[in-house]
Amino acid sequence: MFTLTAEGELTSEFDYDNPPFDGVVDEYDLNADHEMFPRDADHLPAWHLASNQRRWRGWRLPEPPPDPDQPTTHQLSRIADVMTKPAEDLDWTRLVLAVTGAGDALAMRLTVEHADGTWSRQWTPIRVESGDADTVRKVRQDMARYGKGTWYNATFTLDSETQNPRAELDYDNPPFDSTWDSTGGVWPVDELLLDDHKQFPRDDERLPAWHPARGEQRQPMPQPDLSSQPEEPLDHSPYNWIKQFMLRLATKSDSSNQLHIRSPWSKVTMVASAAGRNVEMKATVLRPDGTVDSPRVVEYHRGLAERLVEVRRNTARPGRGAWYNATFVIDHSDGELQAEYDYDNPPINVEYPSVLNTHLRDDQQMFPRDREHLPEWHPENIDPPPVLQFDGPRPETDDPLLRLGYAVVDRMPVDDHWWSRITLQITAAADTVRTCVVATFQEDDAPYERYLYLPGLEEACLELRRSMYDPSTGAWYRAIITIERPRLHIKHWYDYEAPPFAGFWGPREWESIQRDHELYPRDPDELPDWHPASAAPE
Repeated sequence: MFTLTAEGELTSEFDYDNPPFDGVVDEYDLNADHEMFPRDADHLPAWHLASNQRRWRGWRLPEPPPDPDQPTTHQLSRIADVMTKPAEDLDWTRLVLAVTGAGDALAMRLTVEHADGTWSRQWTPIRVESGDADTVRKVRQDMARYGKGTWYNATFTLDSETQNPRAELDYDNPPFDSTWDSTGGVWPVDELLLDDHKQFPRDDERLPAWHPARGEQRQPMPQPDLSSQPEEPLDHSPYNWIKQFMLRLATKSDSSNQLHIRSPWSKVTMVASAAGRNVEMKATVLRPDGTVDSPRVVEYHRGLAERLVEVRRNTARPGRGAWYNATFVIDHSDGELQAEYDYDNPPINVEYPSVLNTHLRDDQQMFPRDREHLPEWHPENIDPPPVLQFDGPRPETDDPLLRLGYAVVDRMPVDDHWWSRITLQITAAADTVRTCVVATFQEDDAPYERYLYLPGLEEACLELRRSMYDPSTGAWYRAIITIERPRLHIKHWYDYEAPPFAGFWGPREWESIQRDHELYPRDPDELPDWHPASAAPE
């Protein structure tokens, strides 16, 4: 201890016998100190790792002074450094660092409240420097007390006018609860808690009832108490979440820091397109100088998509479904979020158009629309599938698809009348037709399939193909017709692009493909690359 008197005299007092840091000291540091400044055995304190007397001391340091309720000023100063480093370029009024940990695992989230009332958040360990995580982990370890352990959760709040944060420590609730699911990993909580108990053992009366170390007497983990979570500068409605998200997009510039350096802006626009469980977003930011930025939103996709789905659910109309496109705009002049919903046009931001129809069909299940409210372009806006009728006299029909369906069923072997599904695969060009029939049978609840050849289907297949010819797209090369019991609906699928006969061509097939283009010509732009006419000179 060094003392400077009013007269300017410096006095000192040295303690060679008591443990440093009030007994809260890392054993590795003690070993390193003994290597640097070795002591003879008779000068080693009984509590020292290298002392032979330590065995009867229980292999631990003497109990430190009564447990502090708060970290030391030095520890809080180190935490403050961790909190302010990512926000050093920001005009902030408050920083809130939430920490959860057990064993050697640690996760943190830093919430920044800016001077203009907006906020941004940084999750870790995804984007934290290892030194920062080690600093917080060291504070947690140093605060451990024998028999009491250390905290599982902590919240540090630093206001811009204060030097050190205030701390709220939680020794009783489990770490890594559901509020930490966005940190990017599945946490083996039980393993971490058992490891934590080995490092920082607790007396039985201080061990929570939900702790896995209690074995068979263990009680279920409690659900997180959201009321005890640190308050954020806005409520949790999806509209406010979207507004804050857009403000973060508007005020950020290119930076490796997730919190970003803030930039001036005039207007921010985000267009969302949705169908089923798929949501895609694009954003633009208009700057005061007239330039337009297009910030990426993919890193926020999960949280934003969840809020947009919630907005769709809130704005869905019975029998009319949910919107397919939504435009959100914030103008700097008033800072208000304006939203416009489009229920009639197809999704415009589609990353994978090939699966759009699948998403639209899922959407119809999630937000059903009456037939009169389905747009013409919607894949579900089709006439009901044809139905075969076998009860009573067979009705007369001019529908080529129904005629083909009856022809298939009529040609099924008599012994095979107990089929549950018939799938007819057709490939054709000109007047050449190949068919494959797969019948599914149900026996003792175990379905099995049989491949059949049904003669006499060629003319019905050609009639169906002729009836569907379109001068622009031509005629299909492949079709799959399915008949299922008990309703006997006929489902169909047509392929205008893939080569007929699965690409296995001989002289006859090659001639049929060339003649097919004479019988069913199509626009040059609609010809597949493999077609001989697509490479023919003009």
